[in-house]
Amino acid sequence: MYIIWDSRIWGAYLASDGWRTYEGPDLHVDHVHFSFSWKGAMGATSWWGEAPVAQTC
Repeated sequence: MYIIWDSRIWGAYLASDGWRTYEGPDLHVDHVHFSFSWKGAMGATSWWGEAPVAQTC
């Protein structure tokens, strides 16, 4: 869903905005923070499979 690294955040929900300034309680300057949906965290998305799954909006 989003990535935080070195006081910057990129969110899939605002992908067109690119990397933005992050001012949360932990600026993640010594590690990368990845946030997944529950499906992503459980390995239940097309990323983990052999073939991509088309998304419909």
